[in-house]
Amino acid sequence: MGNPGDGADVHPFSFYPELIEWKLKQKSKVKSIDLRISISISIIIDCACLAEGVLNTINKEIISVPLDDPNFLGYRLEQMLEEKSEKGQFSENLDIYHLVIGTNSNDLFGNELWKSIKMLSTFRNKLVHGKIIEIFNNENDGAMEVFWSYKIVYAYLLEKKLLDDRFSEDYENFLFQDKVLEHFYKSTLNFIRVIAENVPDSAKDYVREMTYSVNKRISDKKNIKLNTDNKSS
Repeated sequence: MGNPGDGADVHPFSFYPELIEWKLKQKSKVKSIDLRISISISIIIDCACLAEGVLNTINKEIISVPLDDPNFLGYRLEQMLEEKSEKGQFSENLDIYHLVIGTNSNDLFGNELWKSIKMLSTFRNKLVHGKIIEIFNNENDGAMEVFWSYKIVYAYLLEKKLLDDRFSEDYENFLFQDKVLEHFYKSTLNFIRVIAENVPDSAKDYVREMTYSVNKRISDKKNIKLNTDNKSS
């Protein structure tokens, strides 16, 4: 931006992939248990911010049309969708995306990837709102039980065999094991790949440039498909 009137778009989410991968590598080197868990929590939040940031930016591009007449219905619809996109939560922004491209989540992502992204959003929301992780050791069979807020997250991680149900003295780190973090990061990258691939042709060049740093991470991951039933794979 060397000249007056120049402008540029800065996409904060574009810095997240490198940050997440750095945290994944550094986590094992940290001696403090509290700091390791804090890093793990931040990775879950970062993944959700990455997914939502790309989705919001793609939405802004694909709902933009070259109309400037406030009396034209298309203009008013565009303004309404832009306002909803700016204020909306992840689920609402995903609804906008599906409305514009004319498909639904299951058809676009496949059941497994869609479940993973929904669970990531749920996990993030509970963490940022400070919900307590309530864990109980069932002395009858030695099983770990999780109640209330995180019960649905725990059930999902068990279903995906990302942890077992045996009680461990490392219970504070129970939901934040490395394979859980890797799973959600890979799901995030795969989610971004799918929504970027399915934008209208008019937006493809912009989206390709905008998601360059993320796409590089995707191409570097050998097993990015996560063994999902993604129909766009």
